[in-house]
Amino acid sequence: LILALQSVGGAMGNMVFINNIIAVCSVLNVNNAEGAIIKKTFIPMSIYGVFSVTIASIFFL
Repeated sequence: LILALQSVGGAMGNMVFINNIIAVCSVLNVNNAEGAIIKKTFIPMSIYGVFSVTIASIFFL
């Protein structure tokens, strides 16, 4: 369970990791949109985190 949550945390970190966002922007030829992309991915990342913690706490208890 702890290892699964660690993987979830790594995936959540990759969703807002600036180097990944800059790489995507350069491939798609999008200029100066990094902040907007981080704002758009923050809500799904938060939902993913809350859902993961809820499921983990059900299994843990």
